[in-house]
Amino acid sequence: MQTMPKPYVPKEWENIEAVRSSQGQPAEDWVLTNKRVAGWYRDSLRIVKIIYDHAYHFLLGTLNEKEEDICLPIDIRKLAEKCDFTTSSEDLFDLEKSDRFSPVAQLQMRKKLSGNGEITGTIRVADYLSETSARFSIAHELGHYVLREHSPIGLNYMLEACPGLYPLADTDELLADLFAYGLLLPYPVFLKLKEQYEQDDSRWPIDFSDWISFLQEQTQMPEYHVVLAYQGIKQYSLAEKLERARDNKVTPLYLKKLVKKLLGKNLAKDQIVEALKSNYQGPQDCVQEIVEAVQDMVSNEEPFEEAGSNGETAVEPAFPAEWMKAIIQNLYQQGIPIDLIVSATDQEQDVIDRYIEEIDNRNN
Repeated sequence: MQTMPKPYVPKEWENIEAVRSSQGQPAEDWVLTNKRVAGWYRDSLRIVKIIYDHAYHFLLGTLNEKEEDICLPIDIRKLAEKCDFTTSSEDLFDLEKSDRFSPVAQLQMRKKLSGNGEITGTIRVADYLSETSARFSIAHELGHYVLREHSPIGLNYMLEACPGLYPLADTDELLADLFAYGLLLPYPVFLKLKEQYEQDDSRWPIDFSDWISFLQEQTQMPEYHVVLAYQGIKQYSLAEKLERARDNKVTPLYLKKLVKKLLGKNLAKDQIVEALKSNYQGPQDCVQEIVEAVQDMVSNEEPFEEAGSNGETAVEPAFPAEWMKAIIQNLYQQGIPIDLIVSATDQEQDVIDRYIEEIDNRNN
């Protein structure tokens, strides 16, 4: 009988207890590992959102324009000029070439002679680039400048010159790409654009290729980068939902505690998400993210208690009765044992029996 090969385990996982203990152990241990990896991915989503937000605030602040005045395509050369950078199209023969990549742009920064610490410089762009590629390269180099001088994630350093060789896997290059996407396709502008696009009945059903072509025309970016920018937009949207899921106003303490109990009963995430769905006016647009956020908090042993203004524990509101009723009925319809429903929801047996009886009568 052929044995299954062991799953690949990266060296970076060696210090994770769930990975070490899962070698030859039950599948439950691998579930713990998967949850940890999913948590890492959600952390990466937050970085995407931080970079996109930072790019947008930089765009508004530098152009000194209101949000409603920002339109596509972004005048990237004007933006560079506002930052005291001149742009030029040149033969970059003097830059080092690798076997696989040729330099397409170079950022040269220097402090102004006035001595106030302000930065000026030049963005040199290869003369063989198309206009769309040149626009992206300028945005990319501005990303290097902003993330080094005004970094939201700790990359606070400065180089005299930085050849922009893309698409490389170096962290600063990938972050500069993200920043360029946030500049050339700002998230708030994208939302308005998407709404306008979907209102045109002639475009239904939406074809992905047509949608990308439309975005390319609007942003004046190369198609390759438009696809990646759109992927970043989707990651941004997920990160935004995760932020809302962690917001105490969206996810009150009583909901966090219920999700924690359901997770403790070994219910699958999809089962819990399905149980939370109802017509109740709660956070129905991010229930999956709420479950994932609570799962992260449980894994990281984060406390759920909310402190009041005087340092005492805040008064916890009651779980809305109509929503609890819908949750109990949803669990029952999924085939969850009644005793588990009782222990997870802390409801009286006769109350649960009454809710279940309504379901049975309705089905009959």
